[in-house]
Amino acid sequence: MTTDITLSRAEIRRLTLATLFAGTLVLPTSHAGAATNAAEAALPGAHASALSWKTPVAEPHCCSPSRPCKCPPGPRGPQGPRGPKGDTGPRGPKGMQGDRGPTGPTGPTGPTSPGGSTGPTGPSGPSGPSGPSGPTGPTGPTGPAGGAAGSVDSTFHGGLKFVAIAPGNGSTLVRDPRTTPTWNSLGTVPSYPGNVTAVSLADQGSDLHVTVRTAEGEVWQTSCKLEPTPGTGGNLAWPGNCSTFVELTPPI
Repeated sequence: MTTDITLSRAEIRRLTLATLFAGTLVLPTSHAGAATNAAEAALPGAHASALSWKTPVAEPHCCSPSRPCKCPPGPRGPQGPRGPKGDTGPRGPKGMQGDRGPTGPTGPTGPTSPGGSTGPTGPSGPSGPSGPSGPTGPTGPTGPAGGAAGSVDSTFHGGLKFVAIAPGNGSTLVRDPRTTPTWNSLGTVPSYPGNVTAVSLADQGSDLHVTVRTAEGEVWQTSCKLEPTPGTGGNLAWPGNCSTFVELTPPI
């Protein structure tokens, strides 16, 4: 950095020639004395005091026409336009695999898919323990009265065995092995008491005595002719060969 020189009009003209000799009015400090001497020589009679010099401030990088030097850089200019994009370079080698990132948030639930077909039935599992007994249910209605227990008896007439049965439904049947059918019901014999629950047989001569007892405790008896074979020789077929039932109930 330098300071201005104060000169008169006459001195300015005289210094014109000195400028040619000194090269410039702005000099570094190291050349200030030489320039003054040169000016006095060029301008005889001019005293050095007529020149008012302000001592230049020395700067390490100050430049002058007679002494070129490296000046400090000026302010940075505006950024120029962006150049065209260069060609893509070759692909570099594959880098190492990075660390696994954190798990992302759970996405929304997708739509329900249609139901598949039913699979085969699996094997039956083991039976579980029995549960506690439930409360007793209400008593049901009374059923119909049951029949009396059946009764059966047999006897021989000659070499033939006759069997009688009271099955408990109120009827009485006698089996004659000579007739067809062999079982013959006495239900149509006159005065048959009905509701018979028991029967007894007794053979006497050519007759078969049949005694029955009813559910009410009554006792009745009939006699059936066995000879000749019922249904032959004037003997009526069963039960026409039997007499009317006679009551034998004891006075209890």
